[in-house]
Parts: sequence; structure tokens; C-alpha cells
Amino acid sequence: MPAGYSAKTMEGAILAPGQRRSTWAAAFMVSCLALACGIGDDEVPPAGREALQSVSLVGEGIDDAEAERLMALGYVETVPEGEGDEPDGARTLDASRVQPGLDFYVNAHLCSADLIDAEGELLRSWRHEPCLKWGNAVLTQDGEVVVIHRRPGDTAEESFRARRVLKLGWDGEQLWSADVPAHHDLDLLPDGRVAVLTYRHRLIPRIDPTIPVRDHYVAMLSAEGELLEEVSISEILEASPDVFRFRSRRPREHEGSLEIDSIHSNSIEWMRSDSLARQNPLYATTNFLLCSRNQNALIIIDWSSKRAVWSWGQGTLSGPHDATVLPSGNILVFDNGLNRRYSRVLEVDPRTDEVVWSYSATEPRSFFSSHRGAAQRLVNGNTLITDSAGGRAFEVTAEGQVVWSYLNPNRSEAGDRVVIVRMRRVRQLDAEAPEFAWSD
Repeated sequence: MPAGYSAKTMEGAILAPGQRRSTWAAAFMVSCLALACGIGDDEVPPAGREALQSVSLVGEGIDDAEAERLMALGYVETVPEGEGDEPDGARTLDASRVQPGLDFYVNAHLCSADLIDAEGELLRSWRHEPCLKWGNAVLTQDGEVVVIHRRPGDTAEESFRARRVLKLGWDGEQLWSADVPAHHDLDLLPDGRVAVLTYRHRLIPRIDPTIPVRDHYVAMLSAEGELLEEVSISEILEASPDVFRFRSRRPREHEGSLEIDSIHSNSIEWMRSDSLARQNPLYATTNFLLCSRNQNALIIIDWSSKRAVWSWGQGTLSGPHDATVLPSGNILVFDNGLNRRYSRVLEVDPRTDEVVWSYSATEPRSFFSSHRGAAQRLVNGNTLITDSAGGRAFEVTAEGQVVWSYLNPNRSEAGDRVVIVRMRRVRQLDAEAPEFAWSD
């Protein structure tokens, strides 16, 4: 969070860094909600009125059975009929407060990644066939794309063998392919290696003696896509009982057979700040941050010792996605809110386990993504939020005002709006060359 950040606003209520919630503050926020505090209808996109507000961090609207049901469902690839019917493309609401840059995002159903400008104009698109769906993708500094790719496959075995990591050039040509059972997310390390989430089915008697567990792994690839190492996340967590406590999950039917998806990791980010590493061992450059949807947890893991060193979120998060480390050392996470049926974005300080900032809609259930979802803190202090299930993204200020929004114009063959897996703001360093940097 930027220095000098102001937590005082008349448009909503937030938590400032280091500030603890108090009884009087909670009473004020309840009163504010009762009086419908928020920004005016003329300042926001048609998709709904967003503003910062205080939300209970535990126990609000808890419905574990409903959360379990939603966790067992597969991800949908298009927006349900009757939702997201506002005009396609970009809408700038306050140009003076928008973080400049380009936006890179993935269309899972179309197996494509698009680069657009602030007006929504398509500048470049990447595709690769044959393809069933894409997971997250990263646009490199050199304008190349590294992406989770899945070919068509009907059975569980075919699905397993259909997964890979692809690296595509600026012009879309395939540079390499790594045949690993990749899913959800990957990250590029400073030395060129690629950390990617993978999975395998195996029996874990402690969990169930007969039903296989979909165990998640972290695979390390070389800069050329060669598999160097692969380690079970379950084994890492089992070796760290002082840091992490497993929550049991019910079996589900998936791709024609029963399995237990106990972890469902969906994002991975490597620690890469030498400055933070010198301040606190949580940020050691041998560590990475993992987000587990089915454990409702964020976990920092030391790759060198294969042990968890920090975890947080159980009892607070519900089906979270896309955890990222901010320059301040705080962690930003998209909290889907499966047990509340509304989503929010939280910023937590892992050194104190305090939530220091939160965002949700003024009308909470107008913003709910039951799957996927992402959030990126921008250079100017704004936050770019991906409402995946709504097929949209929007940028909010630190005070919660929506200053830019985008509704995905891409459609399926049936004419339905395609969901956005994740959007990231990038800066083009040279207008004449494909050289980029993340806008955070």
C-alpha cells in the first residue's frame, strides 16, 4: 500500500494499515449501510454500485453446506443468460484517476489471451489449437506468453494427459511445450524458471482408504520447459502441522469418477523482493505464496525446506483465488465468498494477520464470482479487480470509487459472454517494441 495512504472516505468504510476494528467503528458502518451510504448511481458502471465497506471477517452468513456444493462444481466458462447484458467493452468513468497502461487477460473458453488499451481496443491476441480451455497466462517482459493449456479429452485419463504449459512468441508461434498435468496458475521466477501447479490422483489413507485424492503439486520447469522437480503440496502441509491444519472435504464426482479435491490450489507467486527478504524471513526468495480454495487458506511455503512457514484464512476466507504479495509485504486476495454468496477483496498483513483494507460492493450480492476472480494493486494505489463469473473487470480507487470498467466482448459459439480468467494491467516500455512491465 503506498505511503501516505488515506483511509478516510465518505464513500465507504475501509480499514487503514495497522488499524484494528473497534466497536464504535463497527456501529458506524452498520449505520452507514442502513442509510445506504455509497457513491452516486451516475458515477458507477451499469453492473452495480461498488464502494468500500466494512464486512464481517468471520461468521457472516456462513453456509458451509452451500460452500461445499459450490466447491464441488466445475468452473463455468460463459456468463449465465440474463447476466452481464450491459454494453460490451471499456468504460472510463474518471480518466484523471485511472492507472495508465494496457490490459492483458485470458478467455478460458476461447483458449485465447488478449491485450487491449484503456478504450478496449484489441491490440493483439494469442491462440493455440487444438484446445479445450486455457488457465492463467503470463505476459513476459519480452512480449511472450506462458500459459496453462488443455487439449480436448473426455475421460479423466485423457484430461490428465491433455494438459501442458505452452510458451508462445509475440507473433503467436509456439516456442516450447512442457507436457505436465498443469492446472490453474504458473509464475516466472527471476532466474527464468517456471513454477507451475500440477496434479495427480493417489490414495492417501489418512484422508480416505478407497477414494483417490486429487493431490496438487508444484512443478519447477527450466526456462526451456524441462521438468526439474515436482513436490506434493499435501506432503509439504503434512510436514508442517505447527503452521497448517487440514480441513476435510467430501468426495465429488468429476470426469466420470469419484475423487477428493482436498486442496484445490489455484494461484502461485514466488517471493522476489530482496528488500522484503532482508526485513522478514517470510519473504525469503526461496519462499512462494500459495492460494488454496478448498482449504480457504493462503500459505507461504519454503521451497528449500519443503515446509509451510505461514498460513492464514481459515474462518475468514471462503473459496479464495489469486493471492499476490504487494511491495509493502501485505497480501492481496480475491475472497469469492462461497458461504456468503458475495465476493470481496482483502489485504492482509502476514506479519500481524490483520486485515488492513477491504473492498466489496455497496449492495454486496451485486458482486459475486463463485469461481476464479483476481485482484491487482496498481502503482497509483488503485486496485484492478476481475469479476470472472460476470465476464468483467473494473478498477477502484483506494476509497472504493469505480474509475474504469470493462465487459468482455468475446462470445461463445452460442452467443454467450465468455468469462475472464484473470486481467492484469501492464506498461509498454517502448511504443515500437514488445517490451512490458507489470503495472504494480
